[in-house]
Amino acid sequence: MENNSTPKAKEKRLIKKTALIIAAVALSLAAVLGALYAVKSFLNRDKFDYKDENSSIYFFPADYDANPEDDAAYMAMNRDVWFSDDGGTGGYLDSADGESDSIKGLMYRYFKSLKEGDATLHEALLSDYYKANYVVQEKFTCQKVHDITVTFNQGDLIDGIYRWYFRVSYEIYENNGTYRTDIGSETPRVMSFEVIYEDNGYKINSIGYITAKQ
Repeated sequence: MENNSTPKAKEKRLIKKTALIIAAVALSLAAVLGALYAVKSFLNRDKFDYKDENSSIYFFPADYDANPEDDAAYMAMNRDVWFSDDGGTGGYLDSADGESDSIKGLMYRYFKSLKEGDATLHEALLSDYYKANYVVQEKFTCQKVHDITVTFNQGDLIDGIYRWYFRVSYEIYENNGTYRTDIGSETPRVMSFEVIYEDNGYKINSIGYITAKQ
């Protein structure tokens, strides 16, 4: 049996104690580095993207050269935008509405940008806040959107800015995921569009989901 008071035993105890101290320092350093990485990741996180990646959804192949007008099945669907204002009056929007400086014009142009795959027009309809805090798609194909409804929900004066909120729903025929990845084909999901008046025009300030309870 080894005597714990011998020089050899003392040396072993010293080595063991040193190893424990080194391990403790290493763990502490790892924790600090992990925390710093988490903070850095938070500060450098990507802009919020309202699209939810969902690997379980099937997306059709993306064809940037395809013309939706060549698709008889899609052209037979209701592709107009139904708009209902705060007075409860509803109707389909037309090109005259699209040329007007109004929320009707904004909504008409928004869906026009989707139908035509016009990312430049689409970005022009978004507020500075939206572009700073959301991901803005730089490219997407012509979206085969249909059964589109835009219904006024409420209006509020917040921080000196009047904000209009609309319930928006539409479906995408043969969705290829270049614009939305949170829904499959023929799957509506009601969303809330916040609209503000900025730079002499109406702009979309945010887009979010509306749950069934709302």
